[in-house]
Amino acid sequence: MKIKQLYPFLIVLLGILVGNLGSYCGVYECILHSAFYSHVFTFFDPVLIFSLFSIPAVLFLPFVNKKTFSIWMKFAIVWLLLSLYIIANSPVAMNAWFYVFDYSRSNTARLLAIAFSGISLVLIAIAALTTRKKR
Repeated sequence: MKIKQLYPFLIVLLGILVGNLGSYCGVYECILHSAFYSHVFTFFDPVLIFSLFSIPAVLFLPFVNKKTFSIWMKFAIVWLLLSLYIIANSPVAMNAWFYVFDYSRSNTARLLAIAFSGISLVLIAIAALTTRKKR
């Protein structure tokens, strides 16, 4: 296990901590209530949701080899930048009379995080099997 491969897990834990703190201080009275109240659903809720749903993807990273980790890291950087752009441009709340999918910021973050975790697990498994066969 390499220390560098623990960074994604630590970033996810930091996202959970920041998301919980922001959501708590935005809803309940705390010292920072006035600063966080308007940003609960716009920033902290998607960060918390994306971090929680990304846990399965980063749990296996400390146990893979360096080549598999570098393949996953290239994918993760592109996916996270694309997700950040999509989540930032999605509406905070959906106000439609008839809708099939609730296209709000929280649900967009949830959908992208589930897709990220699923694709990451498949990518890690395929990369681990191909690098193991080459040895």
